[in-house]
Amino acid sequence: MDMSSNTSGFEEAIEILRAVAEGHEHAQQALERWPAPEKSADQLLKNAWHALYHYMADEDIRQREPQYEKNQKETLIRFAAELDQNLRSKRTPK
Repeated sequence: MDMSSNTSGFEEAIEILRAVAEGHEHAQQALERWPAPEKSADQLLKNAWHALYHYMADEDIRQREPQYEKNQKETLIRFAAELDQNLRSKRTPK
């Protein structure tokens, strides 16, 4: 699926990021649902995927450092908000 041309792809990315940040989904499962970033031409989606990947990879650090965990969750939430704003702007008639 090319998420850059599919608004439901943006919606799915937003849902995935929020679910992980809120602890409703494990990052590894979320990454399995998210298409590889090279399948998207959208740089924001690529960056969000990388943030999610780092969240998954840094699980051991988050367990030792609560502030690091808080920062990573805030990053995921910020990407979700930016994607939502991007999606809304695509839906707004010009």
